[in-house]
Amino acid sequence: GTYRIQTRDLFNRAESNPRLVYRLSIRKESPDFRLVAMAPAPPPVAKDTRPATVWPLLIRRGETTPIRVMAFRRDGFAGDIQLAVEGLPPGITVAETKIEAGKNIVSLMLVAAENAAPWVGPIKVVGKTKTGDAEVMREARNGSVVWNVADFNLEPIQSRMTRDLTLAVGAEATPMTIEAVENKVWETSVAGILPIPIKLTRRMEFAANLKLKAVGITPSDPM
Repeated sequence: GTYRIQTRDLFNRAESNPRLVYRLSIRKESPDFRLVAMAPAPPPVAKDTRPATVWPLLIRRGETTPIRVMAFRRDGFAGDIQLAVEGLPPGITVAETKIEAGKNIVSLMLVAAENAAPWVGPIKVVGKTKTGDAEVMREARNGSVVWNVADFNLEPIQSRMTRDLTLAVGAEATPMTIEAVENKVWETSVAGILPIPIKLTRRMEFAANLKLKAVGITPSDPM
């Protein structure tokens, strides 16, 4: 058929730049996905602040730290994506994790043993799925914030892709470890109440009061 297409800059930057090129691609639909992995900064200390912080992927002995993985789905692909991490050093493990069908983001949780040795090196996050009878595997690209932003509502976040996702295992132990008493999948029914016993291990004379908050649950599932 005959089509008419209009392209314009939605941000109204009005730049006269030859690098701003529009490309039109017409092809058959091919369900697929791409992944981006990055080390998220911890929640801000001050309430009601919205910073974006440059943060390295660092883990200490006895600590658990996340890798944020984002899926960019293409051409109607909505299936599960099974995630794995390759290149981890001895003493560092990761729980089996997947991006569920229809969702686009999840956190991979790295766990360091009490005797994990200091180490620095690149690791890879890999996603696998099936489209039809074919198995598809994609290696995540790595992302990072370029510089710190005090409030992302007032200042745009500048980000970029990085060559490697580098993991550093520290020589010191984490001040505390919070973990479930049992290592299992916890299940409950709709409108049910689920008690989860928590074990807290303090180190290095850390004795401050703690307030625990679950991250990742929906507003309909209060803690």
